[in-house]
Amino acid sequence: MEKMCMNMMMMTCMERMMCEMNNMKMMMDKACEMNMEMNMDMDQVMSKMYKCNEMMTSMISMKENY
Repeated sequence: MEKMCMNMMMMTCMERMMCEMNNMKMMMDKACEMNMEMNMDMDQVMSKMYKCNEMMTSMISMKENY
């Protein structure tokens, strides 16, 4: 799932995140169709998103300081 997103090196943090979320949603939908339980580690995803947002925020604030 993540590899699909990582192979686009020009992607920003947000774009990669959106890509990961879309892939996850697709996988979830498939799992629902097959009536399976997907053991998605949401804590991992949330912490990744949080780190990503922190990075974006610090980048933006750095730009504003100049």
